[in-house]
Amino acid sequence: MNTVSETQTTFKHLRHLDTPSFHRAFTGWFARPLATCLMPVMVTTLFMALQEQLISDFLKTGTAIAVCCAAAWTLLQMARTPAIVSFRNERVLIKSFLEASFPKRSNKWHYVIDVEVSRPKNEPLVTAVTYGHTAFEFKQPDWEEFQSLTTHLQQARQHYEHVVQLRRD
Repeated sequence: MNTVSETQTTFKHLRHLDTPSFHRAFTGWFARPLATCLMPVMVTTLFMALQEQLISDFLKTGTAIAVCCAAAWTLLQMARTPAIVSFRNERVLIKSFLEASFPKRSNKWHYVIDVEVSRPKNEPLVTAVTYGHTAFEFKQPDWEEFQSLTTHLQQARQHYEHVVQLRRD
């Protein structure tokens, strides 16, 4: 979704909720990593039960480890997936899902240092962006107005090149 105000343009990831709390955002991202991390525990528990081995200690320990790994994986995914991109006066604010779930934190507007659009084999378009000291990837199916977002990012990159050239002169 694209929102335009007088001086600011904002794009939102399709999965982004307008007022997410951390807990709501986390639970939305947690299911797939949890299922993936619990799969080896469940398969191993099944084989142990079929061999008539004691499974309670393994199941308790394995489940605890799987939940911790899934939580860490979820936080990593939330931290590296962009949720909101705002443009104001040729500077950009990119908030990950993790940052967007804490709206009271301060916003840091940066220049876009690099933009690269690519299409991996048999994949949708991907725009890789270097923003401040952070890199983000924007995938076409995740953004309603992907072309407009990419155009805005490229314009912000050109403005950064212009600012750098003025400082050199």
